[in-house]
Amino acid sequence: MRVIAGAARGTRLIVPKHKGVRPTSDRTRQILFDTLRGWVPTCNTVLDVFAGSGAIGIEALSRGAELAMFVEKSRTVAQTLLKNLERTHLKARARVLVIDAFSFLSKSPPMAFDCIFIDPPYAKSYSQKVMMLLARDGWLSEHGVCVVEESRRSGFNPPDAFRVLAEKHVGDTVLWFLTQKES
Repeated sequence: MRVIAGAARGTRLIVPKHKGVRPTSDRTRQILFDTLRGWVPTCNTVLDVFAGSGAIGIEALSRGAELAMFVEKSRTVAQTLLKNLERTHLKARARVLVIDAFSFLSKSPPMAFDCIFIDPPYAKSYSQKVMMLLARDGWLSEHGVCVVEESRRSGFNPPDAFRVLAEKHVGDTVLWFLTQKES
């Protein structure tokens, strides 16, 4: 697995050897960022929930994001993520939070994010719960976009507070691009 584009292009990332970590493939990340560019030319502020190796947030930083906040529950996995940030020389613009995603999202948002990436373990229905927490004001910037990565079999159904911009299928993976509906 490597960084696809930008300042850290070609840098190989370490994949954590941890049950439940399923890194987003290079092809899926390419489709994700190509599609995202249509709505958010640059994700200046990024939130990577269930960050794992950090591949998605690191890709955003490599492509010019000013700040990426990574939320990862496992301390061991977070250590690998930090190594990946060091390898890519992007650590200065990153914040790694070792905390349960639901605990973090239950609090007030630290800022509004241009891009929020949600890539939970498949078959756990976590995306639905996360999106309900993100439906509260303050998480997304005015034209911000949430990207949910799920299995085709997940049965994910975006909450009413969000509008679907696009749905992309890559093998068994579905990428949902969502924005909040205007009040």
